[in-house]
Amino acid sequence: RQCLSPTHPHTTLLSSLTFPPHFPAKMTRSHLCLLCLLLSLVNLAASQDDATIMQSLKSTLHLTPDVDWSNPDPCKWVAVQCDGSNRVTRIQLKQKGISGTLPLDLQKLSELIVLEFFSNKISGPVPDLSGLTHLQRLNLHDNLFDSTPKNLFSGMNSLQEAYLDNNPFASWEIPETVKEATSLKNLSLVNCNLTANAFSGPIPDLSGLQSLRLFNLRENQLTGLVPPSFTGLKSLTVVNLTNNCFQGPTPLFKNSLTSLETINLSNNQLTGSIPTELTSLPRLRTLDVSNNDIHGDVPKFRASVSVVTTGNVNIGRVSPTSWKSFRNRI
Repeated sequence: RQCLSPTHPHTTLLSSLTFPPHFPAKMTRSHLCLLCLLLSLVNLAASQDDATIMQSLKSTLHLTPDVDWSNPDPCKWVAVQCDGSNRVTRIQLKQKGISGTLPLDLQKLSELIVLEFFSNKISGPVPDLSGLTHLQRLNLHDNLFDSTPKNLFSGMNSLQEAYLDNNPFASWEIPETVKEATSLKNLSLVNCNLTANAFSGPIPDLSGLQSLRLFNLRENQLTGLVPPSFTGLKSLTVVNLTNNCFQGPTPLFKNSLTSLETINLSNNQLTGSIPTELTSLPRLRTLDVSNNDIHGDVPKFRASVSVVTTGNVNIGRVSPTSWKSFRNRI
């Protein structure tokens, strides 16, 4: 009696099992059959759970006529993909004009790889998605979400991209759990009412996010110092902190950042001078520090680097503090 076909999803798993030499062959075959049955039942139960959650999602959304979710099998729905075990892996309802809310049990779709609802009119809270260990892309930008869970990013160690831009969230902070998203490459939280944490500052310690390339927090209410924890991340390509209330000296990005191309710090309250060390960033193309309170001479950058300093009235002058100290000495 053959329990498994060569293409069965559990063949690899079962073929890797080893049994002691004295283990009866007959017993081995029986156990393999039983294990096969148990795994099949587990998969069946999980796929049925996914179907129930997808029906819940359907009931909380107001779908547009071009989104056909009438089939009893969610794996056959528009913008939904499943794996060979009928587990939902992708939901990509984007730019459809859909309204409604997201169900609280969405996190039980444990095989999700991509979750996209961007450019719709979905409102209410972003549900707790903690524990979605396979999720690689979370894209909820340009909706009407009003809050995020405090444990956003918790357990998402496969997450590579997260976009929550342009949502009318109540005032919130970047959660400490962002540290758990150790595979994160792109983090974009533009215009979503971010504020600073009274204890940890505007940005948590991101030194563990060694794959981070895009870091975009523009158009928020972040105050305080730009922390050094991410200015040494070697993978960074784009940093955009424009239109916030960051204070203190212009951050020093280390010359070991060989991928960094764009630094936008415009429209903040930064002081001090432009660090000369920035001239040695090998791939830098744009440095925008306009509309701050920066003083002193502009260091000499390569001709290919666009340096924007407009709106800094003391550019080219010594700092007021230095001038006062100089006058006191004469």
